[in-house]
Amino acid sequence: MRRHLRFLLPEYLLTWQVFACCLLISGQIMGLVSYAWTRGTATPLGYVFLVPPSCLIIGFIVALATTAQRLASQIEAELEVTNRELRWTLARLQEIQRQRKRALVHVLHGHVQAAMGASFLRIQNERDHPERMQDLLVSIEADLKRAISRLSRHQDEPDDLRVVVRRIATTWTGVARIEHSVTPVTPNALRGDPVCLTSLNDFITELCFNSVKHGDASVIEVTVTVTQPRAVQFEVRDNGELTVSLGGGGLGTQLLENCAIDWSRKNVDGWTVTSVLIPLVTNHRGNEPISVEVADSSAL
Repeated sequence: MRRHLRFLLPEYLLTWQVFACCLLISGQIMGLVSYAWTRGTATPLGYVFLVPPSCLIIGFIVALATTAQRLASQIEAELEVTNRELRWTLARLQEIQRQRKRALVHVLHGHVQAAMGASFLRIQNERDHPERMQDLLVSIEADLKRAISRLSRHQDEPDDLRVVVRRIATTWTGVARIEHSVTPVTPNALRGDPVCLTSLNDFITELCFNSVKHGDASVIEVTVTVTQPRAVQFEVRDNGELTVSLGGGGLGTQLLENCAIDWSRKNVDGWTVTSVLIPLVTNHRGNEPISVEVADSSAL
């Protein structure tokens, strides 16, 4: 706000003084001109003395009102930019958190759970042989450390976008025809941002499923473009019914609400069109953490 009110600072005093002088001179000229019509009246010099201060007051009021309106427009524009940045950041952070949570659940319910179950059975089988227990515990400790160490690894590299769409098309062969269009620069941009590419994998898979299951679609068109330096726009068009409510609580709607900058679903010329904007980091080096970091497993 201080930056917007800089016109009140002392260094702008000369500007205001010049502005006031111009108003007074203009008012004086108008007052002198009015004397030609008032010299035969009872107060012929009335306007000569009243017009200059009136011009000064009115001029300052108009100037302040104009300045206030311009400042309000500038502040509104800056707030809109800030709002867009916050939506981008929120969508990005929520998507990273979702992928971290999924990676953690995958490891805990897979490798860690299997290692712990196997350890329990091995201890139970050797409970009648205490002389073997020490070596068994050392072996079990090594197995558990290996399983837990997977928590600090990054998840697998996501599939290429065109591979995902072809796989979905094969899945729905005989039920729906799925076509896709990807601009030439999009694959390279996505290749540098595995978080965004993983998001697209999940979004497209879920939205195509919803189009067939809930909308009874037989034709689905998927379009993916990099429309902004920091965002990817993708659109799913189908010939099904617009039956899925925007306020629904399904997985697809949860993904859209939590992980998209902006999205919409509407009927356009008989087609159900779902348009989604998701964050993209174009200078991504592929090392943004998606897995869950834990303490050194040697301490366990």
